[in-house]
Order: sequence, then C-alpha cells, then structure tokens
Amino acid sequence: MNKQSKWRLMLIVIFVSGGLLLVNKTQAWLLAKTDERANQFTVGKVTHEIEEKFDKNLKTDVKITNTGNTTAFVRVKIIPQWLDKTGNNSVGLVATDTYDIVFNEVNWFEKDGFWYCRQPVMSGEQTAVLVKSAKPKEQLAEAYQEKLFNLEVITQSVQSSPIEAVMELWGVDPSN
Repeated sequence: MNKQSKWRLMLIVIFVSGGLLLVNKTQAWLLAKTDERANQFTVGKVTHEIEEKFDKNLKTDVKITNTGNTTAFVRVKIIPQWLDKTGNNSVGLVATDTYDIVFNEVNWFEKDGFWYCRQPVMSGEQTAVLVKSAKPKEQLAEAYQEKLFNLEVITQSVQSSPIEAVMELWGVDPSN
C-alpha cells in the first residue's frame, strides 16, 4: 500500500469515526433536551337509557338519553305485544288494528323496522320524543279483553363519528 492510499484510508476512518461520534452526541443532546409528553386517550363509551311515561294502558313521551361519554346516533325498534296476566306474549303476532301509536316523524324516520333519530345526541342529552302516545284501541275483539297491551322499546346507539362507520354498521345515514 503506498503512502497516498494510507492517507485516504486514514481520512475515511477519521470522517466515519467523527460522523458516528457526532450522531451519538446529537442523540444524547436530543434525549436530554426533549420534554416528555404523555398522550392520553379516552375510550368512547356509548350507552343509553330509555325514558317513558305510563298511565294505565297509555305509554307516552318515549325518548332516549345518551348516558355515554361521546356523541351518538340512536335507533329504536318498537314491538307492540299483548301479554296475558302472567306477562307472557299470549296472542302471537299483534294485529295492527288493535292499538294506536303516534310517532314523531319530524325528528325521527322509519326504515326497515327501525326508527332513526335524525340528529346525533350529545353525551348527557336526550333525543326528541319518538313515541308521543301508544295505547290499545277502545273497541277490541274478545281475544284481547283480558290482555295487557305492552310496547317494548329496544334501543341501539353508535358513536356518531366517523359517519362512515355508522353507515357501515346500520346501512343508513341517520342525519339525511
């Protein structure tokens, strides 16, 4: 190896060593000077409660309260049924001419058997009333005379954002 090759090799070793030393010093400085930050994530909790008023055979003011910690869309399945004295569904399918239900079709819409609230409900807030009133008809057939009319309300809610997730889960955009 001639003298010029040795110099080149020595310069390469010096530059590489210097570069490695500089990288290590920079990392040490960044670690010593960078403030630690803790990212806090809160898991969204989607829960709800049904609120309704009763007066004998009359059910009114059915609405849903968002008891979770995030804004959510709500949908409701309404199941009218006739129960015997022991609380069992004794009639089977309920004839629609045996009861009257008045829905709020301004703030809610029906699709495929579910009622969808048009507006997302913020945490701690309530939906608009869905069922204004539900009651059995005055003149009923003999088969219903000893029965109790029951309006079962089944609710589901889902975090409102992103709307694509709501549409994927329910197949509908409640806000439209």
